[in-house]
Amino acid sequence: MSETTAIAITRRTGLELVDPKLRTQYDQMIAEIAARLSPDHAFIFSRPEQSLGGDSDQTAWFVDGVGETSQLRDLPLERRDPIERRLAQIEDDIRKLAEELKSAGPFSADLGRLIEKALERPLGEPVWVVDGRPVLVNWGLRVAGDRAPLQVAPGLVTVAGSRTATAATAATATEAAPASGERAGAPQAPPPPRAVGRSRNVAGSLLWLLFAALLLICGDLLLRACALAVPAWAPFLQTLLPNGCRVDEAGPQTEMRLEFNRIQNEIEADQRSLVLKAANCPASCPIPPRPDRHTEVAPPPPPPPHEEVCSPVELPSTADRGELELDLKWAGSSDLDLSIVCPDGVQVSYVEPKFGCGARHNVDMNDGEHDSLSPVEHIIWANVAQAPAGRYTAVVTPFAKRASTAARIPFDVYLTYRGRVIEQRSGVATKFGSSERIRMFTFDLPLAERPSDTAPVTEGRTPSGQPCRIGSAGGASIERAPAPVPGPKP
Repeated sequence: MSETTAIAITRRTGLELVDPKLRTQYDQMIAEIAARLSPDHAFIFSRPEQSLGGDSDQTAWFVDGVGETSQLRDLPLERRDPIERRLAQIEDDIRKLAEELKSAGPFSADLGRLIEKALERPLGEPVWVVDGRPVLVNWGLRVAGDRAPLQVAPGLVTVAGSRTATAATAATATEAAPASGERAGAPQAPPPPRAVGRSRNVAGSLLWLLFAALLLICGDLLLRACALAVPAWAPFLQTLLPNGCRVDEAGPQTEMRLEFNRIQNEIEADQRSLVLKAANCPASCPIPPRPDRHTEVAPPPPPPPHEEVCSPVELPSTADRGELELDLKWAGSSDLDLSIVCPDGVQVSYVEPKFGCGARHNVDMNDGEHDSLSPVEHIIWANVAQAPAGRYTAVVTPFAKRASTAARIPFDVYLTYRGRVIEQRSGVATKFGSSERIRMFTFDLPLAERPSDTAPVTEGRTPSGQPCRIGSAGGASIERAPAPVPGPKP
């Protein structure tokens, strides 16, 4: 899985996409730019993702790889100038590529127009820098409602490419045209008096006066009803309107509103910080669960002495037993490996260290020395109460496939607590020697014992060889999670 770096989280309030295809055809656009120009040209378009909190108005922006992130305007001048020149050159190259695609054919023309629209972004949007390379966020966005500007020419009005003759131009053209049957240059009779025009002007003036009077009346009524009375009114207005009332400048409602806005801003800032931390946290560093401050779970008591512990796998006589056991079993001569990743990142496997977080890797089969057609791998915790609290991850590694075995090797993983299976998962190993790591499940210590209906009843054996049945009387909090992987066998 490639690593990514979160750059920023932005809101789309007041912005809109220039073209919705910029999000659905992002991968195709980036691949075309990288193939025709260079990966550095495609790097300036950061990948948009919806925020982890589920807010559709928030967008998180990512780039591939891990590097130092900062805003261009925060860099010193001697570092900022070459990056600005590089950004201008990259944008110019991308525009030329868009023009070439638009003239190459109907299919390429659509992609060329899409690349050209991707270079649009709001005015004043900051440029980010990741390891010295410029990166854009909020690309392909513009201010909502920002369309083609209104252009006015003499006698014509142009809106988005359409042209309409104005009434004044039409009237002038009509008056300038000679009447039918008259010679050009002949003396014309004086125009008749425009009595209709003067009457229209008078009617318009009266309507405006009536509108202004209505506004004054409405304002007077609102002021007398205290609907608009505030301390900023001039003293002479308060004298003219003796019935007006005053409103306290800073009342309890104003203070509550300001406090609410402050708390809301702090919550949004904390959410953004958590999203950035979660996105930049590597997979090899699992985040320990937050402890419950309300209830304290007491550690389970140690197992009684000389207890016959039932196991779902047939272990060799030299195997040790523990209070908590993690087992892997399969069939054939292939070599599978079992490992556990501790909360602090330490990995317990067949290689050193074989001890960690209270666990011990006890049995390793089909490693060239201990071969079997019914092999098992065995990890134990002798005393669960001494194991560190946190989240543990079980991992299976297909190490080597023998020539005589099939291409697909099924296997089973069991987590057993005091003879009770609390988790069982099955899988199939196919890619041997390809560094494939199969993450089976995770569990938390200390165990929160509870009835479980998911773990089936399994046939097993005691250390003395007596058959037994493993039920599902106990359980633990189990979930899927990524984990680091062990290195190659020596």
